[in-house]
Amino acid sequence: MASFLKFLIAIIVLAVVAVGGLWGYKTYSIASANDEMWVAINSRLPAPLRTWSCDTVKERIKPKAGGKAPAGCDWK
Repeated sequence: MASFLKFLIAIIVLAVVAVGGLWGYKTYSIASANDEMWVAINSRLPAPLRTWSCDTVKERIKPKAGGKAPAGCDWK
């Protein structure tokens, strides 16, 4: 039972790290303002992380997107 619990915790930690890594990668490499995967992950994060991510993406995307905020960042 203890080994199963350790295995389950390891899987959960791995999933959190994988999703967090994907979100960080997408934040720095997003190519369009409507990247569905980034919007889906970003919309479920706490406000400080969402704000940081939106600000980071806005700096890179706004000139290319004609001044539009990335999808999911217009809630501010």
